Amino acid sequence: HYYAEKHAMDLKVLYPKDLNPHSKQEYSMSIFKHFRHFQSPSPSAVEIREQDNCGEELQIPKDTDVKLLGYFQRGSYVTDAFCNKLSLPSPSLWPTKEQFSLVMHIRGGDYLIPPWRSWHLIDVQDYIKRAKERFPELFTGLVLVFTNDPRYSLDVMREANLQYQMVLAPNDVSELQSLADMAAGDVPLMISNSSFSWWAARLSAKERMKLLPRDWFPSEEKSRSWDCVNGMEGGIVV
Repeated sequence: HYYAEKHAMDLKVLYPKDLNPHSKQEYSMSIFKHFRHFQSPSPSAVEIREQDNCGEELQIPKDTDVKLLGYFQRGSYVTDAFCNKLSLPSPSLWPTKEQFSLVMHIRGGDYLIPPWRSWHLIDVQDYIKRAKERFPELFTGLVLVFTNDPRYSLDVMREANLQYQMVLAPNDVSELQSLADMAAGDVPLMISNSSFSWWAARLSAKERMKLLPRDWFPSEEKSRSWDCVNGMEGGIVV
């Protein structure tokens, strides 16, 4: 969407016909419904891979079809125009969420299993420790925890010696409802190194305080290439 608008190009999306592995919703009923889709790319399309550019602005050739490959989850790509196309359910936790001093997302699940563990698992306790040292007032009350892994989150919260209430996903609420609840309100939000909670922060009110992890990946070099705070008003890297 970012590059299509920037270069005035027609955007078409190729997506599987089966369910999204991260949601119960079909791809065709998600944000992709706003764009035309096609069955297969043009044989003459120029292929550009995001990871080959180390986070730099991609050079898009003109007067030819272009096939973009990659995650494309950088803050600089997410414009207000794109966010305005998104629709979330009404938040369900308000006003009860006001009793909390902090909202936190903890990502477990596949992050704990090889080979993804070596790619994504950061030192969560060190992240919490840095946040507590800089903003101790956020940890004096009850912490509302969103997670996909209650057992792992329980260990994290006990080790950090924090009082908490947990919201499970997707058992308690749908993925979209969980995202809407994280994004709502003005209680400070502490996200994990996960695009799921990154989106909650990006869709939150601009004036809301958002804590983002300094280390997005275990690899320091790879973390530096991820500009997680770009376009995130109120975002603070901890």
